[in-house]
Amino acid sequence: MELRAVGAGQRVVAGFFDDYEKLAAAAADLDRSGAHVYVTVNAVNPALLARCANRVRGAGDGLPLTSDGDVVRRRWLLLDLDPVRPAGVAATEDEHRAALRRAKEIRRWLTEQGWPEPVVVDSGNGAYLLYRIDLPNTPEATEMVRRVLAAVDLHFTDGTVAVDTKTFNAGRIVRLPGTLNRKGDSTRARPHRRCRILQVPDRVQAVKVEQLQRVAELGPATPRVEGSPSTGDPKDRVERVLEALGLEVVRAGPWGAGGWKWILRACPWQPELHCDRSAYVVVLPSGAIAAGCHHSSCAGRGWRDLLGLLPPGERPQLKPVAAGAPVLLTAAEILDEADAPGPEWVVDNLVPSGGVVLLVGRPKSGKSTLARALAVAVAQGRPFLGRGVRQGAVLLLSLEDRARDAAHHLRSLGLQPSDPLLVTTGPVEQGLLRGWVLEHRPVLVVVDTLGRILRLRDSSEYAEVVVALDGLLRLARETGAALLLLHHAPKGSDGRDTVDAPLGSTAFAGTADVVLHLKRGRDGARTLASVQRVGEDLEESVVVVGSDGWPALGGTRREVQAGSLKRALLEALRIRGEATTQELLDDVEGEWGAKLRVLQAMVDEGLVLREGTGRRGDPYRYCLPEPVFIAALRGQCRATKANQPQPASDLAESVAQNRGVPQRVRQSGATNPPLLRGPEIRMVRDPLACRRGLRRIVRVRGK
Repeated sequence: MELRAVGAGQRVVAGFFDDYEKLAAAAADLDRSGAHVYVTVNAVNPALLARCANRVRGAGDGLPLTSDGDVVRRRWLLLDLDPVRPAGVAATEDEHRAALRRAKEIRRWLTEQGWPEPVVVDSGNGAYLLYRIDLPNTPEATEMVRRVLAAVDLHFTDGTVAVDTKTFNAGRIVRLPGTLNRKGDSTRARPHRRCRILQVPDRVQAVKVEQLQRVAELGPATPRVEGSPSTGDPKDRVERVLEALGLEVVRAGPWGAGGWKWILRACPWQPELHCDRSAYVVVLPSGAIAAGCHHSSCAGRGWRDLLGLLPPGERPQLKPVAAGAPVLLTAAEILDEADAPGPEWVVDNLVPSGGVVLLVGRPKSGKSTLARALAVAVAQGRPFLGRGVRQGAVLLLSLEDRARDAAHHLRSLGLQPSDPLLVTTGPVEQGLLRGWVLEHRPVLVVVDTLGRILRLRDSSEYAEVVVALDGLLRLARETGAALLLLHHAPKGSDGRDTVDAPLGSTAFAGTADVVLHLKRGRDGARTLASVQRVGEDLEESVVVVGSDGWPALGGTRREVQAGSLKRALLEALRIRGEATTQELLDDVEGEWGAKLRVLQAMVDEGLVLREGTGRRGDPYRYCLPEPVFIAALRGQCRATKANQPQPASDLAESVAQNRGVPQRVRQSGATNPPLLRGPEIRMVRDPLACRRGLRRIVRVRGK
C-alpha cells in the first residue's frame, strides 16, 4: 500500500508499506504536520515496496508514485459524494449532512439491486461508499467501473450533491480515515473535520460481477438528437410535458457538460413494472431533448414516444428533423456500432440490403442476362450463383430493351405470373423511381443501365457524378432496398482492376458498396469478380450458363487457367520427351509467370521430373516420369544385390512400352545383369538420366 501526503506548497512525500503499524505512525506524523494524507485503495505490486520500504521520503527525490499499471488487482469500488459548493473551501454543516443523506440513498438503492453492505466513511466534507470487489486490472474492468459510476451519477447527482465520476482509475487514492480534511481555511461556517469510518459490515462481501454489470447497464448512453424545441427554454418545455403527464420527478439537476436531467420515479410506458427510477429525460448542451428507460423491454423509446402519450392537442410543436439528417455520435456510441450485427443480405455476401451494387461490363458481356436472373431469383426465393437470397418484391428498370425482348428472357428463366416482379422499359426519372420504391417497398431494384437514369453531361466529372448518385445512395439507405446499377465499361477494361473498370469517373466505384466486374473473353467465356466494402471479395471466377439459361459460378479463373496450362505443358513434354524451362514454356501459350508457377507445382506434385541446378551451363531439364519402368529397375537392383537371378521378361515388357527402347531387350530367356555399377546406379537414382542414356546403359546379359 502506498501512503502519500501533500503538504504546504504542494510538496509530496510518499512511501510503500507492508507494516501497517509503521504506516499508521507515519500517517499520524504527517497529519500533525498539517499535510493532507491519502492511501491507495487497490492492491499494488509487492515489488514497489523496494522503492521506499515502510518509510516516507520526498517524491521529488526520484521516487515514482503508484500508477494505474502498478495495481495488480482491483479490491475496492469507490463512490465519492461531495456537496456542490465553491472550489477550495470546506463544506457547511448543511452541505455536509446533505452528502451523508445522499450516501444513505445510494446505499439503499444499491442494496435493492442486490449489492452487499459497503464500508461507509465520512470524508470530512462529504462521504465515501467503499464496496468490496474482486476484479483484474484490465481495460474491461476499468470500463465496467466507469459505467457503474456513470449510472450512480445519472440517478443521484443534482444541484446539491455530486457523484465524482473520475474515481474509476485503478491507482486512485483516498483520504486516510483518522486524518484531518483541511480544505481551505477553517471558519465557523466551514470548519475542518476529520475523516472517519462510520460503518463497517460484520462481514465484508464482494459485489458479484453480474451485479456490477446490472448497475452499469442503468448508466446513460449519451442520447442521440431526437428534436429540439421550436421556441423557448427546452428545460421549461420538458417540465411542462412532465407536469401534463403527471410524471413524478425524483431528482433533477445538471448533467454532463451543460446539460440537464430529470429522473422519473416510474417509467412512463410501463409504470406498473418499472418503478425503480430507470426512466429519464435529458436536455443536451445543444438544446436537443432525449428520453428513455434502461429496461430492455423499453428499448427504442424516446422523447417523441413520450410526447405521443399526450392528447393530440397538447403536444408541443417541434422543429422538424429532416429525413436522413446527420447525427453526431460520441466516441462511446461509434464504438458501440462496432458490436452491432452485420449487414443483412439480399444475396448472401454479395448484395447487401440498403446497399448500392455496381455491375460493370463491356457492352454484350452479359450484364442484363445476369441482372434479370438475379431479379427472378429474388422474386422466387431461389439461390443465385450458389448463394442464398432474401425473397421479396423486385423492381426491374430495363431501360435499354423492348418489353417483348425482356419478356422472352424472363419467361425462359421461369418467371411466373404471380411472382412479385415489377418491370418497366422507361424512361424513368429519379423522382419517379423514389415514389415507386416508397410505394411498393421492393427488396431489390435493378437499374439497367445507370446512364439512362442519371443522364450526365460528363460522366468523367467527379463532382457531377457524386451529386447525381447521391439521390440513389440515400434512397437505398433510407428504404433498405438494394440497388443493382448496371454500368458500361470502356474498351480495354478487361485488363483493369475492378475498381477502375467503370466508364467515367472513379466516383462510380467510390460510391458503390460492391463493384461487380463481368468480363467476356475472346473465347466467349465469362468471369465475375467483386470488390466489396462489406462482405468478402469474390475472386475472379468463371460464370457458366446452364441449358436452362441460369448462370452459375465455376472455379476461379486462376484455377481454370492452371488446369489448362497443366494440360498444355504435359502435352508439350509428351511430344518433346525432354525440354529445358525455356523450350517448354515457349511451346505453350500464356502469361510467363503463370506458366512457371504451374510448372513448379507439377514438379512438386511429382507429375514432372526435373534435374539440373537452374544455373548457367546447367539449366533445368524436364521429362515425364515412367513409374513402371523405374520400379522394374529398382527391383532389378535389389535382386542382383541378393544374387538371385531372375527372368528379364517382365523388364523387357516394361521397357518395350517406352519410346526408343532397343528391341533386343525382348530376347527370350534373357536375365538381369548380376550387378549395376557407375552409370547403371545413376540410372536407378536419376530417371531422367535413365531415359537419356537408355541405349548406352541398359545391357542384358545371359546367364
